[in-house]
Amino acid sequence: MVVDTAAADLRRIERDLHDGAQARLVALAMGLGLAKEKLLDDPEAAAAMVDEAHGEVKLALQELRDLARGIHPAVLTDRGLSAALSSVAARCTVPVKVDVDLTERPAEAIEGIAYFTVSELLQNVSKHARAGPPPWRCGGPATG
Repeated sequence: MVVDTAAADLRRIERDLHDGAQARLVALAMGLGLAKEKLLDDPEAAAAMVDEAHGEVKLALQELRDLARGIHPAVLTDRGLSAALSSVAARCTVPVKVDVDLTERPAEAIEGIAYFTVSELLQNVSKHARAGPPPWRCGGPATG
């Protein structure tokens, strides 16, 4: 089951890269090539094409960032669950206190499950928070 899930995730990542960021970057390269050809003959059109390409680069970067969020984060691999959760909590729009109390580092699969679960929960908290709630305590009950 874990192997099937990993294979499905890999196919999703490949599809997202192929259909999203890769397609956008190919179109961007073609657009910049056309702008380069117009540079001497029609500088205003070339400038407009470069401006459009600039916007496309921003969209491609956002797509890559969104895709990367769904991949096992390097901080989790390199520094462990506490550091990875602290990183997620720092991006939360609601004040969050991270308290990870482990006697030993869990298996990689368990760390990944915990990380992505907390990450999704904090995204939902950020998305649905309306007022200034008390700080949430990751890994334990809410405190106030």
